[in-house]
Amino acid sequence: MFVSRSVGLSGISGREGSIKRMNCGRSTFENVPADRGRLVCVNDISPNTSTIKVSGTFEGFTPNELFDYWVKPELITQWWPREATIDPRVGGAYSFSWPEQDWHLRGTYSAFEPGKTLAFTWSWDHDRNKFSPTQVVLVFEEAEGGGTQLTVDHGPWDETEEAQTERKGVIEGWIHFGMRLAGLRTGDAT
Repeated sequence: MFVSRSVGLSGISGREGSIKRMNCGRSTFENVPADRGRLVCVNDISPNTSTIKVSGTFEGFTPNELFDYWVKPELITQWWPREATIDPRVGGAYSFSWPEQDWHLRGTYSAFEPGKTLAFTWSWDHDRNKFSPTQVVLVFEEAEGGGTQLTVDHGPWDETEEAQTERKGVIEGWIHFGMRLAGLRTGDAT
């Protein structure tokens, strides 16, 4: 089992040669450096309202390297939770936390194939009485032209208004944090 805390990322505002505003899906990023290679966008490609499907190409990452950024606490805390405890194996548990908000995300790994597939359950402590745990499946594939194509499937989501509102927020989260992850290799993480 591994444990890590994040150290925070520096911002990118005020840099020379930056794009003032970039729209990616429903997320907007400001002052994105234009000199760091092709900008990466993580997009919502959900086929229906019972699932979430987002996908993006992560330049500068091999499938194995990108996989590591999901399962090594010292790497995942660079772009997502502030603190992480991970038991990296099928049946192993993870716990991510954001102490400032008193948020805790927990689950168990159901698939663990480095560089190929990672699957886990997803349950927020503060939502346990509102929603059943959902399942997340990440698929890592070599992208045409280099890098890694990552596809995230997350569900199921029921059709209640409350669940659909939560689903929309989770889509925004996947896009936002996917862009942060991509920015670790392009210099665009904020």
